[in-house]
Amino acid sequence: MDNFTIRSFQHYLYCPHRWGLITIGCCWEENLFVTKANLTHERVHAQGGYTLRGRRSLTGVPVYNDEAAIHGVLDCLELTPSPKGVSVSGMDGTYELTIVEYKPSEPKDHQIRYDDMMQLYLQKRCVDGTFHTDAVTVVYYADTKQRREVTWEDAADYEAAFEKIKSEMSDYLRRGDIPTIPKVQRCAGCSMKAMCMPSGRTSDFKDSVHRLIKEADG
Repeated sequence: MDNFTIRSFQHYLYCPHRWGLITIGCCWEENLFVTKANLTHERVHAQGGYTLRGRRSLTGVPVYNDEAAIHGVLDCLELTPSPKGVSVSGMDGTYELTIVEYKPSEPKDHQIRYDDMMQLYLQKRCVDGTFHTDAVTVVYYADTKQRREVTWEDAADYEAAFEKIKSEMSDYLRRGDIPTIPKVQRCAGCSMKAMCMPSGRTSDFKDSVHRLIKEADG
């Protein structure tokens, strides 16, 4: 059974073709948006951990769920002392757990993106499975300094989507095929735009590559 990173599901939901270029084609390009996001996460993870008003915050926390065959790293796991909480290895007492995912900027429509929701769902799946709890999930937007709690009335929908996407990704990996570019995909802000060569430019790009190969052989 394939074991996936939580981030790979984000990449696939954002654009299957982009995921294929990264995972199967071993390609990578950064732009301003990617660099900004990476710097936001690096600043959070570099803290290691801190305590504020009795609440312990751990950063850069590795998580996994063997049953679901997923693993990843949390930006932050907050531990709030509570008699209704769970035990945490190496720490006295019991704690309620909160997963905090940091994002550089809040969407203009103030709606959490679906790929970010899936990321949070899979993070929660890992934490809940490890600690046998019902962790709270929160998104923190660095530009507005606002926290938004996420609820999971539709958890069954995310679970069904997760299983479907995992099957699709496994199938592409076994075949070694890179998914095509979705017709509705918006490529303007994508760091991989130059590699994808969408909107009819793909054939021109391939022709150029073939011509260069022939020139090199000749």
